[in-house]
This record gives sequence, C-alpha cells and structure tokens, in this order.
Amino acid sequence: MLADRLVLARSHTYDLFSRLYLHGLTPELLPYVLEVPELAAALPRVPQPAGAAITAAFEADRAAADHYQLFGFEVFPFQSVFLDETANLGGAITQAVLDFYRQAGFAPPSSGESPDHIGMHLACLSFLCAAEADALEDGLADQAARMRAWQRRLLYEHLLPWLPVFTQAVIHYGQPFYAALAEMTLDLILEHAAGLGGRPAAPFVLPQPPELLGNQKTGLKQIAAYLVTPAYSGCFLSRAAISRLARQHKIPRGFGARWQLLENTLRAAAGFDALPGVLTDLRAELDQSAAAYQALAAEYPVVVDIAQVWLARLAETQSLLAQMQAAGVHTSHD
Repeated sequence: MLADRLVLARSHTYDLFSRLYLHGLTPELLPYVLEVPELAAALPRVPQPAGAAITAAFEADRAAADHYQLFGFEVFPFQSVFLDETANLGGAITQAVLDFYRQAGFAPPSSGESPDHIGMHLACLSFLCAAEADALEDGLADQAARMRAWQRRLLYEHLLPWLPVFTQAVIHYGQPFYAALAEMTLDLILEHAAGLGGRPAAPFVLPQPPELLGNQKTGLKQIAAYLVTPAYSGCFLSRAAISRLARQHKIPRGFGARWQLLENTLRAAAGFDALPGVLTDLRAELDQSAAAYQALAAEYPVVVDIAQVWLARLAETQSLLAQMQAAGVHTSHD
C-alpha cells in the first residue's frame, strides 16, 4: 500500500535527522547521509587524491567538534530556550514535552539530552509515523487516525512554534552541513503539517516582554538580557553573531554567557562612540530574520499565524532599538 510506505519513509527520515541532531555526523550515520543528495552535497570537503572515495575524506573528530561547537556552544536546540521567558532549560515547557511523550506512549532515547531537544521531538515523530504505518498496513484506520492526531499535536504545540527561529539561527551561523539539515527539517515539518491539515488547539503566544526604556532601573545588562532571549527579541543571537558585531566595530566583547558578551559589546560601543553603528547592525540582524519569516509564511500558509507572532515581536524589538538610537542609553543603573 502506497500510503503506509510513504509514512514509513517519513519515519525513517525523522529518525536519521533525530540522530544527526542528537549525536552529530558519525561514521555510522555517514552512509545514510550519503543517500540524501542535499546533505551529501553539504558535507565538509577534505582534499583527497583523485579517485578517492568520499568516505575517506570523513574526519570523525572534526565532525564531532563541529556538532559540539554549533549545538553545545552557539545555537541551543531546545524548545525551552526559544520559547521560555528565561531562555533556560527546564521549567514548564520541558515538563509539558515530557508529559506529551508519556501520553503519546513514546519513551525518549536515553541520550542524556533534555526532552525538549529537537532530536527528541523528531524521534517522537519517527515513532508516531512508524505506528501510523503499522496501523495502515494492518487496516486499522481508527488507530492510524489517532497516530496522526498525536503527530498534529506535536507539530503545532512543540515544534512549529520555534522551529523557524531555530532554523534561521542555524543558517545564520554558517555551518553548511547543519544549515542544510535545518532547512530540510523545516521543509519536512511544514509539508507534514500541511498534509495533516487541521489547526492548533490554541493560538500561539509568546511571553509578555518587560518594559525596558520606561524603567529607570534599566541598564545595558537588562537590555542585553532582553535581546538574547528569543521569546522577547524575536530572534536568536549566537555567540558568533555577537562576536562578529564586535569585530565589525573593532571593540572588545570579553567573555561569558551570551548576554554578557552583548552587554560588554554595547558598553564598549558606548565608550567608543560606536553605539549608533552597533544598534544599526543589530537592527539589520532583525531585518534578516523578518525577511526569512515573511518568505516562509508566503510559501507555507500553515505557518502564517506563527510567523506573524514572531514578526510582531521583531517589530517591538526594532522599536526598542530605534528609541535607543534616538535617545541614547543610560547605563548608570547597571
């Protein structure tokens, strides 16, 4: 039956993508990656003698380092980081994901990662699609429909709300293999959601951001913390993005967490009269994200409502930065 074969193929794809996000490109996964033209084309190229096989160019240590650098240090692949007002792991979002898995009958793989890791979400989707394929093969239409209902909930409640922002952050980081993986993941999820039909049970909303410029206690620390919290700013600023910003203006950014790097950059910019230029570049970062969300919504109607929420948040952040440019920033309360 064609339907169950297509669903099973989707399950296998989700399984591969899950393992790539969780473990990176390993020697065990390389043969499967080579079967996917878009991913194979994005593999790191190591100079090799003419005629050498592509597998000979694979460097496991480099692949492991690339994976850790991106997902352990730059762009954190967790739902709670993107949607929680603290941008931290754990809390209500992570618990809600764990509760969902239990209700759906999914046992997360024992990888040591948080349940809201994108790799865990994809592993759950692989499980649900495989269960649907089994039900279709056995002629159990009601069971297949229940599996599709769980898939729809997982997509609308736990993946679609943050996946566009995560994807844009991975692409912006500039590592070709994982940029290709992120784009393919988003396309697959959006096509899956469109095929399932239906609407989310509740509208997507983000936490209400704090009032900054109207608060006399606001300083560069609070502004930096706001900007590196995706649920407030509307985008994800990685360490690499902040470092590029500092280098462009030839100012130090120091060390520490992302908010500390950005605070140091803003403070140094103010000291060197470079703050207007830094804020202009930050606004350009937001413009890039806005263009990506708009293009996505134009191509995939299923994500229009979610994209509009993120676009509205980006507009609020643009307004904040514009007010900072117009009035300057007081740092005496830091």
